Amino acid sequence: MIISKDLEEIVLSIFSNNKFDLSRVKSIDRNQTNEIINIFNHGRVEKRLLDFLEKTKIKSLWSDDLLKKLKINHTLRILNNKKIMKDFYDISSTLNRENIRFIPLKGIHINLLKQDRFDRNIRDIDILIDKKDIQKALSILLDSGYAHENENNFILGDFSKMSSSLYDIPPLFSNSNTCIEIHYKILNRDDCDLSKQMLLSTNKLDFEDQEICVGDLESLFLHLVYHASSKQGFDVGLQIIEDICTLFDAKDFDLKKAITLSKKLNLSAEVFLFLNLIRQYKIRNIDLKRYLNFENYFNYDTAETFTSLVIYNSATQESIKIFDRNLITLFGNVFSKGSVEYYGFSKNNLSSKIWIIIKKFLRLSRIYLTIFYKLLLYRNFRIQSRESAKILSLMKSINRKLN
Repeated sequence: MIISKDLEEIVLSIFSNNKFDLSRVKSIDRNQTNEIINIFNHGRVEKRLLDFLEKTKIKSLWSDDLLKKLKINHTLRILNNKKIMKDFYDISSTLNRENIRFIPLKGIHINLLKQDRFDRNIRDIDILIDKKDIQKALSILLDSGYAHENENNFILGDFSKMSSSLYDIPPLFSNSNTCIEIHYKILNRDDCDLSKQMLLSTNKLDFEDQEICVGDLESLFLHLVYHASSKQGFDVGLQIIEDICTLFDAKDFDLKKAITLSKKLNLSAEVFLFLNLIRQYKIRNIDLKRYLNFENYFNYDTAETFTSLVIYNSATQESIKIFDRNLITLFGNVFSKGSVEYYGFSKNNLSSKIWIIIKKFLRLSRIYLTIFYKLLLYRNFRIQSRESAKILSLMKSINRKLN
């Protein structure tokens, strides 16, 4: 869903530390109010909107039924967060007792950073474990009452035969239906330097009476950005903006270090788009050109579409799925232009040699992506929307160019 520019600005300004023009919120109608609530519900950040309404004293302008919907969703998420964090405490106790090193990922890590351990909404427990320890950890969790949804989903002992292109094992579920996903790498690549860096981390955080090993904040940032873009196809919603704000406000977070690492991991384009969004809507003050300057690669329409997808991906909400021949058609269309201008270059200001190199790059990119996505079809890969596909392919092309 491509939302209006006015609504987009209102939604993102709620995350900003800057003074907000309340007259804009006061002037919206009921349909827009309902749309804003749906956006925050979809992004699992109801608390941010509730806090904003309380702080600005304008909640009286919103209808009681809409506010009730928002509060109920927030309350249910808090209860679920408490259940999942309690299960994480039990799992970490068991794994620590058996001397199995693990790294909590994404939402669990964010909650460990906060004074309120249940503040960041979570749906499951994601942990990173060294591949050599997976079988032992799996046996322990199975003995602790966790089970695969399908008993034949995973056979203990076959782990070493699994494809190197995978990154986790089938999820496990507790009796209370808490899901745990055990990852042995983060990026869906044969060799994942990001997971190696996390597993080598010596950082620790206190959780009740335990010490939990965690990755550095820069690795967490890149994992969250990757998960909200290239991996998931923009189905996370506003949660990624909330998470980035949390990390920006953390005293130990080093943006320069994160950007340097993003170049090494071929995630620079994803990072740029998110940071550009943060800067454009003044969510946080950031001198982006000091670190990255990819603006020439992304035209205005790309930035606008990206922002709308991050805020609210209607393809996710409506369960739109594009696969089989439609997927290849989709990505064929993306690269059918075959023009340098499509990538933000201008032919006039390039030397002839560079022009030849770029044309070769474009041809190779098209061939590579066609083959790549045919392989993904074999694994039932899902692309949620044409807009998502265009930006995902553009990010991949930029990252590969920088490499």
